[in-house]
Amino acid sequence: MKHRPKTVPIADGPREAWVWCLMAGISPEVATEQYGFGWAENVQRVVVPIYEDGRDTGAFVARSLNKHRPPKYIASASAAGKNWQSLDGHDTVVIVEDILSAISVSRAGFGSIAAMGTAFDQSFLSKLSHCKDVVAWLDPDAGGDKGFRSLRKASGLWDMQLHRVRSTKDPKYHTSAQIRQYVRGVKGEIYD
Repeated sequence: MKHRPKTVPIADGPREAWVWCLMAGISPEVATEQYGFGWAENVQRVVVPIYEDGRDTGAFVARSLNKHRPPKYIASASAAGKNWQSLDGHDTVVIVEDILSAISVSRAGFGSIAAMGTAFDQSFLSKLSHCKDVVAWLDPDAGGDKGFRSLRKASGLWDMQLHRVRSTKDPKYHTSAQIRQYVRGVKGEIYD
C-alpha cells in the first residue's frame, strides 16, 4: 500500500477488530487513542501505524482478521527499515515478532522492538547496537530457532547480554505481570 487507508476508530469497527485488540489486553479505545489503530472498511483490515519511540513514522501495516483474506499483513511502501519500537530510557530491550507483542512488552515496563518476523537485517541490528541487555522472545518453532541463532551470531561482537524467552504464547497473550516474570526469569533476576 502506498497511502494509509481511511480509518475509523477500532471501537467503531467490527467485533473482530475489538476482539483482536482485547486479546492483547488493549481496549479498542486505547488502541486508537494511544497507538493510532484504526479500522479500514475499504480493505477490511486493522491499520497499525509504526511508531518509533512514540513518534508516528508515517509507515504502517494493515492486518487482516479474516483467515480467508490473506496475506495476514500488508506493509506500506514506507515500512522498509522501520520497526515499531519503544527503546528510549530502557535498560532491557525485548525483541518480539509482532507489534501487539511489542506494545504488551512496553506496557510491562521494558523496551521493545517488533521485528515483524524473524529476519534480522543490518538496519534492524543497528537499532540494538547500543543495548546492553537484550531478550529475544521469538516463537518456539523452527523459524524462531533459526532467527535466534542468526541474532546470536550477529550480536557476538557487541558488548551485550543476549537471552531468550521460550513460551508457548506470544507476549501479547500474557499479562504485564507474566511478561515481567518471564523476562526477569531468563535474566536470572529473582524478586520477592
